[in-house]
Amino acid sequence: MKLFLSSYAVSEGNKAAFAALVGKPLAQIRMALIENAADPYPPEKSGFVRETREIFEKLGLQIEPVDLRGFRGKSAALLAKLRRFDVVWAGGGNTYYLRWIMEVVGFAGVMGKLLAEGAVYGGGSAGALVAGKMLKYFDAVDGEGWKVVP
Repeated sequence: MKLFLSSYAVSEGNKAAFAALVGKPLAQIRMALIENAADPYPPEKSGFVRETREIFEKLGLQIEPVDLRGFRGKSAALLAKLRRFDVVWAGGGNTYYLRWIMEVVGFAGVMGKLLAEGAVYGGGSAGALVAGKMLKYFDAVDGEGWKVVP
């Protein structure tokens, strides 16, 4: 199982370790970028999504955003989509919302298969937190005031 968990993204100082974990030069890495943790926030409060994308673009990664909302009840389609990538990265935002949408689409089962096949799961902030077994204590930051966006 290959995990790359971060407080934000892949830093300049960690890019060599990230490439080694994936087993490819940065310019050859195909990354699915899941930005759904930002769904509950209005655009004026989600500039971190653009900033994260820019970090990955500057590293030279081949990035494709994947919106989990389009895969409700379609875990087989999600698996087929994500198999095209070396890395599945979940970005920051609301941890509880991200865990919820991942549950709705059967992400844990899909990612479990991908990890067994050698894919890398990467996560920054909320994306890193949802890789753990529990979210206890994070409610002080994310637990209230979010809404489900269709």
